[in-house]
Amino acid sequence: MKKLGIFIILFITLFSLGSVSAWEYDNHEDSGGLAFAYVFVEGYYPVCDGFSYEGGNICVGDYVIKNLKWFGDKYYIEFSPSYWATSSENGYTGQNLKSARCNENHMTCTSDSITLDTKNGHPVGYVIYAWVYEEGIDDSWAWTGQGGGYLIDTFNELKVVECYQDSNCESDEFCDKRGDFKDWECRRESVCDDGDEKCDGLKLQKCISYGDYSDWFTYTDLEVGVCGVECLESETKCDEKDYLICENNKFIDKGEIIGKCGVEEQIEEVLEEEIIEEEIPGETEQQQVNKIDPIIYLLGGIGVIFIIFLILLFTIKKKK
Repeated sequence: MKKLGIFIILFITLFSLGSVSAWEYDNHEDSGGLAFAYVFVEGYYPVCDGFSYEGGNICVGDYVIKNLKWFGDKYYIEFSPSYWATSSENGYTGQNLKSARCNENHMTCTSDSITLDTKNGHPVGYVIYAWVYEEGIDDSWAWTGQGGGYLIDTFNELKVVECYQDSNCESDEFCDKRGDFKDWECRRESVCDDGDEKCDGLKLQKCISYGDYSDWFTYTDLEVGVCGVECLESETKCDEKDYLICENNKFIDKGEIIGKCGVEEQIEEVLEEEIIEEEIPGETEQQQVNKIDPIIYLLGGIGVIFIIFLILLFTIKKKK
């Protein structure tokens, strides 16, 4: 028969544990018979998983809790608790209570490292609970629970930051710690004056302001007439009769090309003139020979007559 006096609501008041790294609490209940219920919980103050500063109160990284332990039948955890959970013969109930994920071995449960969420730059608080129910061979029974942890929304003394010093940033950045710690961040040093321009090969770079620093922005599209760009790929043009094409963003003169820059029409006119000359040729060689032969015959006849004339003249003079 269950004893009404065993139904106990356990209230635990914990004082500030900011300097305590580990703690544990246990509880037990017996039935007056052979049933005996025992539980314990063990927890730790958050530690920085990253770069720790100012005695661990500032963390570039995350705050974690390691090696939480429970002993009992049921194990619970709650983050940012506002009140203690209530226990009964069936276990614990609470607003945001969750079953703990841990490695169980013979009623002892051990957690892996748990990363605490951050709220307003501070890691959230947490509590854990263990609960157990036991029955004796004499039909007696007993149950009990135990809780421990930090009944707070956040650990306000702990701060999560993006950076604390320049070494937390990239080589070309510095840690800007102006303003509230939640606003600390890595920023790049200004490398140019807003509005300046320069060329990176054929690409134009302009100095753009990003608030507290300025940096070069490279335009991916090339601009004709800027940074030595004469033309864009596949662009062509004519320089009188010469045909120019664009290679590596420079115009290359290919000379006169048939079908380009009007060269094809001029060649056709020249071909037509040649064809006309071929269609109206001069006299053939045979015709020229035919014209020359009568002249030769005429000259030959005159020569023969002249020779005869000389012979006659010589003969007359001799008779006298």
